[in-house]
Amino acid sequence: MNAILHRSNYRDEQTEGRFVLYDQNGPILSCVTLELGWKDNAPDVSCIPKGTYKAVLRISENLGKHYRVLQPDGSEVPGRSWILIHIGNFKADIKGCILVGRAYVDLNADDYADVTASGATLERLLELAPDGFDFEITGEH
Repeated sequence: MNAILHRSNYRDEQTEGRFVLYDQNGPILSCVTLELGWKDNAPDVSCIPKGTYKAVLRISENLGKHYRVLQPDGSEVPGRSWILIHIGNFKADIKGCILVGRAYVDLNADDYADVTASGATLERLLELAPDGFDFEITGEH
């Protein structure tokens, strides 16, 4: 399985994107993403650089099932560690990772986009790609 995360709306505090998962027949899931703004890949305050990555299944007590983002060779993202794709609704939930959801809505009236149905979206992604997937992040910084 492979996917594309295309970033399209950059703000200082956050970055919005569209994630599409593909199987051999074409697209099978489309959702929105929320990441931190681009701050030169600085840990905990920036989204990661555009490029090619792989998402591998990870299970923790705190987050349950989710994905860990690594380089294609299995090493850490340069200058970063423990980049995850996990549930969350607000920019405060991101912490340098990638949130997935159904749509953008300003849930807490702070003038920033939040994502809805994050838990259901990640659950569906895990059903479709239980072993992980390769993906490319595209778009401008």
